Amino acid sequence: MLVQTGLTKGNLISASCAPEDPSCAEVFKTIGATAGFDNKVVVENSQVLILAVKPQVVASVLKEISPLFTDSHLLLSVAMGVTLQELQKVI
Repeated sequence: MLVQTGLTKGNLISASCAPEDPSCAEVFKTIGATAGFDNKVVVENSQVLILAVKPQVVASVLKEISPLFTDSHLLLSVAMGVTLQELQKVI
């Protein structure tokens, strides 16, 4: 959607998919994005992070990336039911 509407270009997107879902990475590659299975690589190479995971894995993903998260990052979450306070507590 971001690419289709012209908000960004596919080659500017870096995505991390669950290792058990290789088809996810293939979908991102079709729009020209870089896709893999390492959340840390995405954080190291991005300024805006979109957290689009199931609510039950939010804490584990944030714990994994929190050592790399800086004040220059913008985190957008679409995880339903996860409050800003919960995100801030972990990150």
